[in-house]
Amino acid sequence: MLSCCLYQFIIPARIRVLSGEVFFDYKGYRYCIGVHEETESVNSISIHDSIVRVPHENEKGFKYDFKAPVQASDNQICCFKEVDGKLDITLLMDTNGVNHKRLSHSSYVTHLKIATESETGLSKDVEARALDALNHFIRVYRYVTKDIAVKEVQYMTGFKPFLICSCHEYSETEIVDIHDKRIYELLSVWKPSADEIKTLQPNNTADKDLPNFQRNTATGVIAYHMSSSDFPDWKVTLTRAYEMASEQDNFSASILQCFIALELALFDMVRSIQPPTGVTLNTYNNVNGLINDAFTKLFGEESDEIKDKIHEVRKVRNKIVHDGYQATPQECSESLKICDEAFNYIDSKT
Repeated sequence: MLSCCLYQFIIPARIRVLSGEVFFDYKGYRYCIGVHEETESVNSISIHDSIVRVPHENEKGFKYDFKAPVQASDNQICCFKEVDGKLDITLLMDTNGVNHKRLSHSSYVTHLKIATESETGLSKDVEARALDALNHFIRVYRYVTKDIAVKEVQYMTGFKPFLICSCHEYSETEIVDIHDKRIYELLSVWKPSADEIKTLQPNNTADKDLPNFQRNTATGVIAYHMSSSDFPDWKVTLTRAYEMASEQDNFSASILQCFIALELALFDMVRSIQPPTGVTLNTYNNVNGLINDAFTKLFGEESDEIKDKIHEVRKVRNKIVHDGYQATPQECSESLKICDEAFNYIDSKT
């Protein structure tokens, strides 16, 4: 039976648009999105470790007892400032008289509704479509407003949105109405009944769930990078390539990013190695020459195998850039694997 599914997202951010609704088509489906004015909120996090107590004599804070404490010994410390006559609490700590247990701070949330029709009710597929439509709205919003602090859901750090789901099965008289009209009439007056409420916060990932991860090894490498200041820009670029592949499924963009990282690493390599005569950055006006000539002059025939693999990635990259080719997940995975091998080779030589 045809029904209308309503998804209300509680976004932990200020969406700077006027309140209202709009219909749009996306990936073959029809949606209606409604944005409400942002509201003030308080974010809290509970912890077990002690936090240094802020003395009440501090001019930026004060301390007082709860009027209705959870426990008789509870008290509260606030760091605050006045904004337009309002008290803006930037940090709120609840204590139990011994250790601080909960941190809170003021923020904003925006309620955003997405409605779409479905033959299957509140299924996982329809929820995934609604989430994809939300991310599409956020991408358009970021482009227009340049408010890059607002992220797509998978890139949000800290608090993730909460999601309230509800479903309305159409009556025979409602189905007669025009598609957009029947959705709008529901959306404008409908408050979700919380048939299902959830957080979009991902599950905590165990070490064993990460591929080829060893905490001891990772700690040592991080300590090396932090203490040696050896962390070039190409490593940041490579991380973005992995994000595009694993979180956005944007395999073409991932290959472009990883090849950019590889180019940066190659030029860093030539800068860092004391080169033989004829190997300088000014010698090469493109990365193809750098791969073909500089590798051979610097490392001899031993570099032939890695050179051939890098050229495989370069060819896929050129098809994407010049022919509009859409890379496959397999090509992306293989390109990232080859680039990792190339980076390890470069690291071993510098």
